[in-house]
Amino acid sequence: MVDLLRGLVGVAVDHVSTWSDAYGYDIAMTAAAGVGHFEVKATVRRGQAVIYLSRNEFETMQRDPAWSLIMVRLRPDLAPCELSTVPTGWLAAQMPIDRTMLGRWESCRVSVPSEVLVKGVAAVVPLVQEATSPLLTGVFAEVNASSLAIQGS
Repeated sequence: MVDLLRGLVGVAVDHVSTWSDAYGYDIAMTAAAGVGHFEVKATVRRGQAVIYLSRNEFETMQRDPAWSLIMVRLRPDLAPCELSTVPTGWLAAQMPIDRTMLGRWESCRVSVPSEVLVKGVAAVVPLVQEATSPLLTGVFAEVNASSLAIQGS
């Protein structure tokens, strides 16, 4: 996803998770029209995806309106073939609740059914000045390797 975002005109991309886990997201994107903060989870499975969300990621989601959870579905050769967004309202409803001051959850396993996913990364589209990749807009059927090479360059 980092390479896909870096290929967009007028966008600065920082892969913050390569140097710190404190932000609560993996990628920061800045454009003239605004910012996006993306937590990225990947899977090779179709249908239901299982992810792990940290407490820090969840709390960042709650306070940061630019935060989005992006699911990347990978082909068997590990090339991305689909990007989807997990709605934050749905995700918040799945999180556990601390019952007492003596116990606090720090990580949560979440099964995300395919019908919950929203195709593409809608948070990117209003921030860019050009037509974006079908992976970002969600307007695709199945992206093949040759179109990925063209889109990413």
